Amino acid sequence: ALIQKNIAIKMGVVTKDEYEKNDRKLLNFGHTFGHAIELKKNITHGQAISVGMIMAAHLSIYFKLLKIDQVEAIISLLERYQLPTKMDLSNETLIEKIAQDKKITGDAISFVLLDGIGKALLKEIPLDVLLKATNAIAL
Repeated sequence: ALIQKNIAIKMGVVTKDEYEKNDRKLLNFGHTFGHAIELKKNITHGQAISVGMIMAAHLSIYFKLLKIDQVEAIISLLERYQLPTKMDLSNETLIEKIAQDKKITGDAISFVLLDGIGKALLKEIPLDVLLKATNAIAL
């Protein structure tokens, strides 16, 4: 039932924004970190995105958008479904891979962050700020 509900939600968003110009971008929560993890670790796409979601949630805390108890709730949910929530990978390696992402414009990347559970937003983050942020938070 949970999977069917989420597929219906995603189909609605994709149908309204076929070319990823607006709200469809928000479906990429966790993907920027996740894709970088996928390139370096031998894990599934879903596992990499799970870890990426937690990293993006911690980044949301760094930008004062989310509180730690909200991140803990997300971690608890993912762990309930036996999904990983952390990965041993250096921040420098992550940023190096993220710098090759298609969402890079100039020296910044468009990141999906959370302004509360269920409230995604896009934020342009310069790569040097992203490295500083990832070094400042416990990933």
